[in-house]
Amino acid sequence: MLYKNSDLNFILTILKNKLYVGGTFLHNDLKGYIIGKKNNLYLFDLKKIIFNINSLRNFINHLQNEKGKILFIGFPENDTQKENYKINIAIKRIAEKKGHIFLTKDYIRGSFSNYHNIISTYKKFSILSFGLKKTRRIGQFFVNFEDIANMGTFPNAVVFFSKPSSPFILKEFKDQGIPVISIVDSTQSIRYVDYPLLGNFRYLNSIYFYIDLFNYLLKKTK
Repeated sequence: MLYKNSDLNFILTILKNKLYVGGTFLHNDLKGYIIGKKNNLYLFDLKKIIFNINSLRNFINHLQNEKGKILFIGFPENDTQKENYKINIAIKRIAEKKGHIFLTKDYIRGSFSNYHNIISTYKKFSILSFGLKKTRRIGQFFVNFEDIANMGTFPNAVVFFSKPSSPFILKEFKDQGIPVISIVDSTQSIRYVDYPLLGNFRYLNSIYFYIDLFNYLLKKTK
């Protein structure tokens, strides 16, 4: 995949995957990204889409030069849509292949605000439960926070491939100094998003486009 402004194939790929198509509602944060409206759907400015992708490319390049780690967050684990499960598998495959992190459990608000406490408690519970039958409380703690505790390092960036259940989850990462990358449609606030990737969750091709983009950028800049 190519991602230069002047590359016609790249532009055609954006159009083919309908990244420019927003929703029927427009959040005030995204007014500057809209070029018009058609069939009651807001349309993203193609130049803005390309500019944001190039900004992401530069950030990923810098991050990998610094040996930074990216945390990828996909769709909720209890999501019943089969296609979303496939998307999670694709994201996880890239994260593992490139040496980054994928959160397999649903993100619980407050996990990173209390990261060090979770690590400490996890270690304590691991010692307490060693060779013993886990209590319900300990067992649930492991279920909720095992992925967080086993990350091995604090991430240098986070990528959201689905809409967070609350904008305050994004704020939590921002408050911890972690840059936020997120696919967004026209309905979402980007107040806490450092690198908004314009698209539409109704068109799965737009999500797969960004999965392929990360696969390409991480491969090329590693």
